[in-house]
Amino acid sequence: MSPPATRRDVLRRQRRLEELAAALAWAWFARAFLRPGRYVTGFDTVSYTGPNLRFSYSELMHGRLPLWNDTIFGGTPHMGNIQTAVLYLPKLLFAGMNLNRAMSLIVASHTALLAVGLIVLVRRLGVRPPGGFVVVLVGLGSGAMLTRTTQFEQILVLAWAPWVLVAIHTVLTSSRPWRAVAGTSLVVAGMVLAGHPQMTYLVGLVAVVWTIGVVISARAWRRIGPLAVAGLAAGCLASLQLLATRAATKGSAITGGRGLDSLRLPDRSIDPRLYLRVLLGTVRNVDPGANAGAFETIGYVGVAAIVLAVVGAVCGVRSVRRRGPVVALAVITVVSVVLAAGSRDGLFRLLYDHLPGFDLMRVSGRWMTIADLAVAVLAAIGIDELIRGEDRLAGRTALAALAVGAVLIGVLGFGDLAVINRDALVGWIGAAVLVGVGAGLGSGISIRGRRVGGGAAVLVLPLAALGFELGLASRHEISLRIAAGASFTNYTSTPTEWLKGQAGWELALTGDRIGDNEYLIPGLRPNANTFFGIRSIDGYDGGVQVSKRWLGVVSRLTGSDNFELTLRSQAPTVIDPALAARFGVRWVLSDIGQASARLPGWRGPVVGDDRFEVYENPLWVGDAVIRRSGQPDTTATLSRLAPRRMTATASLTTPARLVVSSQWDEGWKIRVDGRAAHSIVADDYLLAVDLPAGEHRVTFSYDPDWVTPGVLATLVGLGIVVGTLAIDRRRHRPTPASTGLPTG
Repeated sequence: MSPPATRRDVLRRQRRLEELAAALAWAWFARAFLRPGRYVTGFDTVSYTGPNLRFSYSELMHGRLPLWNDTIFGGTPHMGNIQTAVLYLPKLLFAGMNLNRAMSLIVASHTALLAVGLIVLVRRLGVRPPGGFVVVLVGLGSGAMLTRTTQFEQILVLAWAPWVLVAIHTVLTSSRPWRAVAGTSLVVAGMVLAGHPQMTYLVGLVAVVWTIGVVISARAWRRIGPLAVAGLAAGCLASLQLLATRAATKGSAITGGRGLDSLRLPDRSIDPRLYLRVLLGTVRNVDPGANAGAFETIGYVGVAAIVLAVVGAVCGVRSVRRRGPVVALAVITVVSVVLAAGSRDGLFRLLYDHLPGFDLMRVSGRWMTIADLAVAVLAAIGIDELIRGEDRLAGRTALAALAVGAVLIGVLGFGDLAVINRDALVGWIGAAVLVGVGAGLGSGISIRGRRVGGGAAVLVLPLAALGFELGLASRHEISLRIAAGASFTNYTSTPTEWLKGQAGWELALTGDRIGDNEYLIPGLRPNANTFFGIRSIDGYDGGVQVSKRWLGVVSRLTGSDNFELTLRSQAPTVIDPALAARFGVRWVLSDIGQASARLPGWRGPVVGDDRFEVYENPLWVGDAVIRRSGQPDTTATLSRLAPRRMTATASLTTPARLVVSSQWDEGWKIRVDGRAAHSIVADDYLLAVDLPAGEHRVTFSYDPDWVTPGVLATLVGLGIVVGTLAIDRRRHRPTPASTGLPTG
């Protein structure tokens, strides 16, 4: 006869069941990225993330650190754009496979990392099963998170968010803080290196609020020192990337921040009139973006999750262990929801004016992602409180939340179908009924004078409400809608293949068929030219790669200087071949039959097919030219050995200036006949050097000064990590008594 199961055995079995349920939930929400024969391919996939990842993989597989990308913007710092995440090691695990498939698997693996982190976080807060399942269901199934999975750079950072909170909590409350310091250093460095600056900034602000809450609650003032050491070590570990980003930011066109008007645009912030739609969602709407007002403002968590989160916030403060984290999460939720409205509210404008870096964030609506994660954790605490039902406060809080919600819906627009549609109301009412019945049972309602309380319904009905709302809504998630039956690496064209290896920069004047990847990729819409190694003066980026120098060229070529748009989007009706040649543009790719009026004096088409054609600039001289005042440019020989290595030869009878087709950057080092020479900015954009008369061999190497200090600082960071582990080992060395040896 087997011995009776202990409480620990029961908890262990419950946790295994919870983990299985959480794994199934993850598989459901990540299914678009796991399905064989299907490829999630959005606009950024083919015009931003894919090209960046292709270039990074190519350089790393050639044994080179990808510091400089010579295929976009006429050349630009690659590693300096933190979103390329060059030093983020987990991405290297997927190098060598189909690029589209690799991106899908990277996203799927990071949603799994996020799910595990959420479970670890709520368990650290003492939440019992099925709280771990609830936090995964809400955290992964929320509208904001499902949207972020289609934005590669953002989900990589968000996957580390719960781990950052776990690490901070461990440093502040663990009996072995120095071991936790080492783990915190690695986690924070991983998040920073993962890439997206806005998401890193948001998680960083959340970490500050979380730290304050835990420190006050646990009275862990003495642990601030070890936490500061962890931050120092993380900064050192990520220093190579941070120094690269700092150097690239110096010349960025957005260094001065964005204006309040641009942060209020409908596609970037939530219209307050749509908050009910955004937060509660709808189980039947096949277009979540239209329901929420825009793609970036999708953020539904549903009625059940919000009610459970209210329960978690109200009841969680009773626990000494949870009080600080719960208050911090509640503050994070409210503040994030408010900030998602952008510059419409006073709090946003206050932070915009006084918080460094706040004005650089491009999309205010992304604050909803932070709110959804906080709601997920609070909902897990709420289901735990509801099941415990120690004094029926949880159940009564849930009923009160439903009542208040009903009143708010009535006040904010019940019956106004422009704000709330009938399909949404059906889902809200259904979820409210399920949660209400479960909460009523948990609160001890009376039927015919007999109290009814507890039971499986307290657990099953709220879970059913969560599954009903989030499970049904996820049938229409964005990743499923943009999944294609072919990899984007399959698309090409005759002009595209012909342009491979051709000298000179190209400019694509093709159209805006967003979603038509079979057109966009061979149409070389920026930055798709990188897939084929075709160099372009144009480019697409929302950050540091849009330099002031490049924007000056755009202004001279087009008369416009909008840093949010590509050169092609601002191109004039007629493109002057002389001015284009001045900046190295040799080729123009256009839709067939649409270029002749825009390209007077251009030669061609020199090649074409049934969709595209290529025109050549007859005034183009070469990738390297010799310039003398008052004389025509002449050709010099240029060899591109690698994206950041070039050599040129020139034979001069008089002193002249050698100008090469590459954007100038202070990281370029020039040697003339083996001797260091000073680089010059020609036409406020191009890399150049002055040469005396004679035969010369000139080498151009992109070797920024920050590389060596960055490597040394990284080694210091590793030393701090090892040192903290050594401190922990020394402080917790087993005593003779603990090893069972005689004590003398």
